Amino acid sequence: MRPLGKLRALESGSEVQLQATSQTISLQNQTGAFQAPVVVQTNGLLVANYGLQNNSDTNIKANQQPTPLADLKTVFDAVEVKSYTRTDTPQPEDRIGFIAQEILTAGVLGPKLASMQENGLYGLDYSRLTCVLWGVCKQLEQRVAALEADD
Repeated sequence: MRPLGKLRALESGSEVQLQATSQTISLQNQTGAFQAPVVVQTNGLLVANYGLQNNSDTNIKANQQPTPLADLKTVFDAVEVKSYTRTDTPQPEDRIGFIAQEILTAGVLGPKLASMQENGLYGLDYSRLTCVLWGVCKQLEQRVAALEADD
């Protein structure tokens, strides 16, 4: 019988790999009828059935200061949403999203949102783009309030 997958720790001890070629990998800490909280599908999608959460506690964030709204607006203005076809998946799909290199060069915040990964490709932190949208919305809210005050 051919093995279904393998789990190995690299000699350096810095990485653990789980390999299951052409199989869905489910990470589950519950038994019974519960759906796995994290699933890596064969098409490369990572599905979190209960949500993703990053540590965001004030105790682990030094030098806290507001990000200038102008810097957030620079990213927002510089980057367009693109339609594209992914070529690195078993079944190419039409999608929409951003191009990491465009974000990277979109002002001083670009390197905080996009960077080169270990595989030599550029990656993008989509969750941090929420901060860009939040800042732009705050700026718009301030403009609307000022216009309404003039009435």
